[in-house]
Amino acid sequence: MQCILEEIEGIGPVYGEKLRAIGITTVDKLLERCAGKQGRVAVARETGIDEKSILTWTNHADLFRIQGIGPQFSELLEEAGVDTVKLYVDIVHKYKADSFDIKHDTEAFALELAAMYVRELFPIPQIREANPDLNFGTALMPRYKEWGTVFNTESAFVYKMTENYDLAWDLIEFFNQEKYLKEWFRNSGWVPPRIDIDFTDIFAEEPAYKTALEFPEGYIFATYPPLPCVDEIYTKLGERLEKAFRDSSLVDNPEGIKLVLEGAAEETNEILRENGLYGEGEIEPYWVISK
Repeated sequence: MQCILEEIEGIGPVYGEKLRAIGITTVDKLLERCAGKQGRVAVARETGIDEKSILTWTNHADLFRIQGIGPQFSELLEEAGVDTVKLYVDIVHKYKADSFDIKHDTEAFALELAAMYVRELFPIPQIREANPDLNFGTALMPRYKEWGTVFNTESAFVYKMTENYDLAWDLIEFFNQEKYLKEWFRNSGWVPPRIDIDFTDIFAEEPAYKTALEFPEGYIFATYPPLPCVDEIYTKLGERLEKAFRDSSLVDNPEGIKLVLEGAAEETNEILRENGLYGEGEIEPYWVISK
């Protein structure tokens, strides 16, 4: 990736010359030298550039490795993360429209203690059972700059070490027949990832399910990365985000929010390195499917 340094937002001629003076002449070399904290500290010491700026540039350079992402889009991706954290921080601390003291789960919604909550569709049967007279509906999350969701394309798995591997697969294939999948959807709320099945009879019985398969033009589906360490990545990211949402000092503090996200990005990259999964070179994005 032989992009010149100045293609990264924030690196102008002055900073570019300081980096080139210590041998960082391309975006590739910036990534090579600054991927780890020790490298960034050393570069900061040698150039006089603050480490925070170097981390931001390194994160943008990392995004450059994805084909189709240039300097402006890498900046946009960072802004999208800042906007998301800002939204939740402002809702809780600035506008007082929500609170961590309020229960936000299926039980609270069914008991009418919460007016709304964000969840998949599988709690619908539980809500109906707990409160048959509750009048409620479902809707997609509101649109911002983009509009989409995370969607699983797999619903059943067999571990390779399973003793009766072939038998287990036979059972899965048996239950993948249309009549069983429809019953699964009807009774559990889990949406089968199938577009070849007509679910209109189920939607007539339970209109709240209709949101599951009716999407507007341009709606984006992002799949979960098939990585062994993905649960660790999401768990640690979730812990950081929850802590950020509780932090009132982040109100009107975009730089503080950026530090939260940069720390999360660094932690994710370190987990990927530890598992031998940190990508090198250009990456073809596989995780986004646009309707």
